[in-house]
Amino acid sequence: MRAQTAEEDVGVFIPVGWKETIDQLNAPNIILWLVREDYAASISFTSLNMDPALYAALKKDGEIAIAKVSLGLKKNRATDSVQIVQQPESFTLRGRRCAAYEYSIDRGLTVIRVVVFDTGTRFLDCALLPTSSTITPADNRQLFETQQSVLASMVIH
Repeated sequence: MRAQTAEEDVGVFIPVGWKETIDQLNAPNIILWLVREDYAASISFTSLNMDPALYAALKKDGEIAIAKVSLGLKKNRATDSVQIVQQPESFTLRGRRCAAYEYSIDRGLTVIRVVVFDTGTRFLDCALLPTSSTITPADNRQLFETQQSVLASMVIH
């Protein structure tokens, strides 16, 4: 099964054991949201909103610069201090340049992995958020692999 953004510019396959959801009231900025059926994790896509001049400058500077902007926005919005678990690093996924970083807001108990990339018209932020306190490092690794498979299935129109 596939899920698409409301603008229908990005589509992904929904992994087995996951479902698509929306919450316009509490999470209006999420443009595509997948939740594991046991609610222990979610994968959300949000747009990094910016003016055309900043978009062009960051596009030129590359994916690490985009990741640093994304991380800076997380730090600005966090009510607790943000601990960087993994600094931004770039990689290529199906020919698309991406950058990923990991952070925690609960002293490392929960590790959130964010992948940023350019759709050609905007930058998107794909965040994997474990929501259960029983997630182990091995579970986190499996969740990271699920996030990667969702990103690998992505079609940008």
